[in-house]
Amino acid sequence: MLSARVLQFFVKSMLVATATTVLTSCDSAPKQTQQEAQRITTPSPPAKPLHIGEIEGVVFAKPTKNGIRLQNDQMLQAGPTEDIVFMATWCPHSLALKRALNDPSVRPYLSGRTISFIFMNEWPTVKSELKDLVAAGKLPANELDSKLSMLKQRSGSKYLFDPQFLHDLPGNTYISDRPPSEVTSFPTVMTASGFGDRLSWFANTLGMNRSLAAAVLLKYEDSEDSGE
Repeated sequence: MLSARVLQFFVKSMLVATATTVLTSCDSAPKQTQQEAQRITTPSPPAKPLHIGEIEGVVFAKPTKNGIRLQNDQMLQAGPTEDIVFMATWCPHSLALKRALNDPSVRPYLSGRTISFIFMNEWPTVKSELKDLVAAGKLPANELDSKLSMLKQRSGSKYLFDPQFLHDLPGNTYISDRPPSEVTSFPTVMTASGFGDRLSWFANTLGMNRSLAAAVLLKYEDSEDSGE
């Protein structure tokens, strides 16, 4: 397994700030940070059988100018009670948002809403970072393929670095080949008003008091590895 001290992965922080709140997001392209390094090198081992084919075999999606087109030509579109959230399983800020959505203080605000979660094919990003490590002399070139194969084998998923992430998402999950151009970091939320950050989503769309929303989001951001 690659050491978290060796594998610097995925993120330069992007600030989403208010007068009292600063949240960070994961870049959608591989950059540098220690926190994502640990997440990318240690995907959660499966806690129970996960039927990857059922999750990934039907729900492919492609962004279009009118919304997100599914494999069966249906369209996912944000609306008054429909939201689309773009996430990455390797991103600790996506994990923090998932845990915030499952917080008892947040669940009432989700009542009557349909949330769709969209993930990209994450393996090209992982391979790109491994190639950067080879170029930097931190990984022998002849170990790149074996490291990538090991991570894929541990994941068990054709598309996702950590499919265990999907188990308790409060909505439907889709796999896309690429994000819309407006999605430059994870998580990003698409609402009827357009694309925005998670704090704005909680406060402006879900209707939570902004201070409460900030407190709940920071509760999970402040936990070690975005966990509890």
